[in-house]
Amino acid sequence: MIRLATHADLPVIAEIGDEYWRTTRMSGKYPFSPKACLEWVSERFDIDGLLVLVSEIEGKIQGALIGCIHAPWCAFARWEIAQLVMWVMRPLKRGAAEGVRMLQRFESWAREKGVIGIGAAHGVFAGGGAERVLTARGYEYMETAVFKEIR
Repeated sequence: MIRLATHADLPVIAEIGDEYWRTTRMSGKYPFSPKACLEWVSERFDIDGLLVLVSEIEGKIQGALIGCIHAPWCAFARWEIAQLVMWVMRPLKRGAAEGVRMLQRFESWAREKGVIGIGAAHGVFAGGGAERVLTARGYEYMETAVFKEIR
């Protein structure tokens, strides 16, 4: 079952996010902070431009999606886009269509908000099932993200 998250769900969302992050190529250099995740979502939880969904299977949260309105997307235009911030399922529940259902609900929400499109940090989703699902749903690479550590 896909439902809106409550404040009580946030620790589990952070836990699932941490589980996922440890499987990415960025985890060794940039560790996930469940505390920072909780703070970021908590500070914005009741804002109209934030959507937090959970996938509940057999009474337990097995996945989460966090999306927000990102404006302005471009410095040269006043476009608003929705941003897929987090989209995760526990490893044993991946491929069960619940993740796709959360994504569909996010897309509907974004459409209702009147944004021009949806963006995702493709480096996080590169490879594996998430990339295949996004591509199959019409997402395409628009630009290359680059990053330079300066600390």
